[in-house]
Amino acid sequence: MRPSSALVVLLVAVSLEGKVIGVNELRLALMDFVVPEWMIPIFICIAQHESKFNTSFESLDGRKHGIFGIQNRLWCSPPGIGCGITCDSLRNEDLGNDVRCALQVFLETDRFLGQGWKAWDTYKFCHL
Repeated sequence: MRPSSALVVLLVAVSLEGKVIGVNELRLALMDFVVPEWMIPIFICIAQHESKFNTSFESLDGRKHGIFGIQNRLWCSPPGIGCGITCDSLRNEDLGNDVRCALQVFLETDRFLGQGWKAWDTYKFCHL
């Protein structure tokens, strides 16, 4: 098998493992976790650009996890501890950990950098 064929097979296999949710399902989950209304469209946009709404997303380099592409450097373990959860727990169909951690990422980044959305490089696509 050619290397490019192997990569395609690998990517297809990885994408079949996760649940891809719809925009309305994500919107309802964000509302259930009392995410402020003004943040919901931005979190939806980030999820679209980070994971294409795949709840088990993991970037090829292993640094981003879950539907919001939360970075392991600071936020999930190993190595980070910011959200107090494992990166594996961000890659399942339960959106609770993802939403709580994403809010924490936003709040902490906002506290230190004055703009919480800077935690996501895909935010540049989400100016609404």
